[in-house]
Amino acid sequence: MCYNKTYALKEPAVGQIVVSSKGHDTNRLYVIVAVLGGDFVLCVDGRYRTIDKPKQKRVKHLRWAGMSEQAAQEVGNGRLTDAAVRKILQP
Repeated sequence: MCYNKTYALKEPAVGQIVVSSKGHDTNRLYVIVAVLGGDFVLCVDGRYRTIDKPKQKRVKHLRWAGMSEQAAQEVGNGRLTDAAVRKILQP
């Protein structure tokens, strides 16, 4: 994996809040709900990308913005909802 480390996450984890830095969804906030190997993650924002249809993003196209313990616990329990994701991502 050779990519620009200033934009990429070093170790993506479930529950992290990230900002998209490339693509048509640039500057949109997401919560990581699954890690697919080392290069890809599944992200949701609760509005355009719901729990039922998560967005697959490359790790190098994301910037770290924070961590949500609540989201990590709810994903682990299988109880994460779109309303909860919207609440977590509110400024």
